[in-house]
Amino acid sequence: MNEEKTGIFLTGGGGIGSFHIGFFKALEECGINYDYVFGCSAGSIVAGASTYLSSDEMFERWKELTLEAVLKIDSNKIKDLKGARKTLQLYKECFESCMRKDPNLMIDINDIRTLLYTLLDGEKIRESNIDFGISTTLLPSMKMMNIWKEDMIGNPLEYILASLYLPIFSRQKIIDDRSYIDLCRFRRYPIEVLKDKNCTRNIIVNIEANNPKKLTVPISKLFDEKSTIFINYDNKPSILDFSSEQASENYKNGYETSMKVLEKKLR
Repeated sequence: MNEEKTGIFLTGGGGIGSFHIGFFKALEECGINYDYVFGCSAGSIVAGASTYLSSDEMFERWKELTLEAVLKIDSNKIKDLKGARKTLQLYKECFESCMRKDPNLMIDINDIRTLLYTLLDGEKIRESNIDFGISTTLLPSMKMMNIWKEDMIGNPLEYILASLYLPIFSRQKIIDDRSYIDLCRFRRYPIEVLKDKNCTRNIIVNIEANNPKKLTVPISKLFDEKSTIFINYDNKPSILDFSSEQASENYKNGYETSMKVLEKKLR
């Protein structure tokens, strides 16, 4: 008889990533343990954190990911804007902050690294009994790299950094003296990594549910439908919105949406 194993896949989505934390809150209340957690971009941050932190602890750390800290944007400039106007202004402010920060239109990645090392503990991720993996893209070959903890050399936080390495960040070699970039919004998510682990239950949390092309591989070819749980965030907040108000809304939606799906599946 096969050993019961649960694997979790977290998609990317910038500031929407706090939805994932609400999902973990629901997991805790449902008493669901998991063996593998794999994340892309913002999902890699939450995936790493989930290997040793509770959902409450994760959310407290997420609150440190402000516009000022992540993108060097003055949040006061967009606090009164809503909807599409807010999204457009966020992109405008992001571009202008790049121009002010660096003549090459790039944001200093060392600031992001310092923040990441302040929020998370790479050694605790490595020592956790929960396996952890990330997806990134190797430059200049553009090869997608799906890397589990056992193949990570050095601090796992460097791999999370590689997974969220946006095109607007200053180019810097990191793991194995190579460069990486986050192209999760332009590539299909590699959900087949869970199949490689022979999980008996797979939970895919898709915070980009409004982009159906991102999960193009027929699920029936990868997983048994009965063993797979999909949790989708159908709202469309800006991926650049790291405000505390939006983070709380995403977290609440993540918890409520996940509870409804999990309770139905676990009946």
